[in-house]
Amino acid sequence: RTRLMGPAAAPRIESLAVLPLENLSGDEQHNYLAAGMHEALILDLGRLGGLRRVTARSSVLRYQGTDKTPRQIGEELGVDAVVAGTVTRAGDRVRVTAHLIRAATEEQLWQAGYERDMRDALALQNEIVAAIARQVELRLSPGERAGLAHARQVNPRAYEAYLKGRFQLNKFTPDGFAKAMAHFREAVAIDSMEPLAYAGLAQGYTLLELVSPATSAEDFERAKAAAEKALALDETLAEAHVALALVKGPKEYDYAGAERSLRRALELNPNVAEPHVHYAWHLAYFGSEDQAVAEMKRAVELD
Repeated sequence: RTRLMGPAAAPRIESLAVLPLENLSGDEQHNYLAAGMHEALILDLGRLGGLRRVTARSSVLRYQGTDKTPRQIGEELGVDAVVAGTVTRAGDRVRVTAHLIRAATEEQLWQAGYERDMRDALALQNEIVAAIARQVELRLSPGERAGLAHARQVNPRAYEAYLKGRFQLNKFTPDGFAKAMAHFREAVAIDSMEPLAYAGLAQGYTLLELVSPATSAEDFERAKAAAEKALALDETLAEAHVALALVKGPKEYDYAGAERSLRRALELNPNVAEPHVHYAWHLAYFGSEDQAVAEMKRAVELD
């Protein structure tokens, strides 16, 4: 007897690109919220070990308002699927809709909307990430499942100040840096226990020398203090570990400590390009040239 074979199973999704979220609030002043949610989703998805690659934010920004198809974007970025969505802010409520689309076929695999109070923004992000993980059939570790199941509440005003700081920092301009640091300081003043605000301060202080000739040794001491405070509040913040590495290595000559911080950042989020870049330079000086090149190639693959 001849057995009829069903259709071949669709290829497993192992790489994603999250396109810039569209602000539907009717107010451009809320662009920071869409940008912040976008960056957070990329970082949160990048923490999932089952995904081979989550494209960096800087690589997907060119698709803001694009008329390119998911297939074209998938081919250009070399990803299996894209995530698109919108953000709407109404008072203290924020609503996010998200779509998961297989790039090669442009088949919409999943769509959902989530609405929460601003204080539950982290839980909202976790819900979206968990839903995407289910749709692409990721095998989550017990730690990943636990992390997505529980999210702390935030002080809405402090979290908004933090998001505004991220929005300005990502402009990479002197004016943007100045505004970013002011927003991060405002977030800390509102809630002295908000780890994201300290991580933002730490990153900002380590990047100041890129735009300001007046960077001082005190700025790196402030970076270290902010990074250590962020990690005391939340040890899982990869960006705080990177900031600490940039103080330990180039400024304190503690290269072993810098390597530990970079390796921990990569454990926490292997899909962020920045620690791969810094670790590549570390290996170029203290390790294997082949390993250094491999790390830099991985960074370029991500961003």
